Amino acid sequence: MLQTSFGGDATCPSSRLALMTAQAEVPLSRTYAAGTGEEYETLAKKIRAVTKMGPTTSDIVLDSVRAAAERGRTIEAVRLLRLHKRMTLAEANAFINRLK
Repeated sequence: MLQTSFGGDATCPSSRLALMTAQAEVPLSRTYAAGTGEEYETLAKKIRAVTKMGPTTSDIVLDSVRAAAERGRTIEAVRLLRLHKRMTLAEANAFINRLK
């Protein structure tokens, strides 16, 4: 799952990759970095291959939005959509509601 830091710049959001388990979130870095970048996509694909977890989509942001929404983290899901997909608040809320 891609996590964003609160207070990040809207033009260049800060993110980090975290492994989500039933018991806890396991951050895969100590800090947040600007953007999502290809390195997150590559790392996510490798983690999925090792853990035999298939992606829901080929888009790490949408997978992260879905994971956040499933865990009741609506604000984080909306924030991801707004920062990375440039959705308005209304569009992001509608998207999350369609997932439920």
